Amino acid sequence: MAQLAVAIVGPCIVERSDRGDRLFMHMITSAAEQAADNHALDDLPL
Repeated sequence: MAQLAVAIVGPCIVERSDRGDRLFMHMITSAAEQAADNHALDDLPL
């Protein structure tokens, strides 16, 4: 879940590039898949 938090702040503090955009999307996709695989949302209080 920490990487998903970085997804919110990260774009605000870095300069965009094609390579950076690809790496960023890969990081977010991998983090979301890991969170889903580990049922991380089940641990959040609602």
